[in-house]
Amino acid sequence: PWFSSIAKIDVQAGRQDRERGIVATIEFGYETYGNEFVFVPRYPDAEFCKSEDDGYIMGYINDEADGNHTGYFVVYDAMTMDPTPVCKYRIPQRVPYGLHGIFINEQQFQKQAKT
Repeated sequence: PWFSSIAKIDVQAGRQDRERGIVATIEFGYETYGNEFVFVPRYPDAEFCKSEDDGYIMGYINDEADGNHTGYFVVYDAMTMDPTPVCKYRIPQRVPYGLHGIFINEQQFQKQAKT
């Protein structure tokens, strides 16, 4: 599964009107497609976050138009949905479509490591 953009959706508004539910979108660009993105809170403790979208959206995209299928790891500000990435890192090879991931904090990692 691959896609050419990501969207921020207001679930409450979207229940009444699908068009009103779409708050913002980020287009990846011509023949550039993404894998599954994940949300990572700005702070490990939610009480410090300003809102439920205070954090980052991150994932992999592949530029199919450049002939090399260049892969990038990108990070976007989830609150503003600014289409300019906070970070865009070229990775040494293309990441296959369908890659799945999850973000866990240090405490969750340590708990899993003990089991």
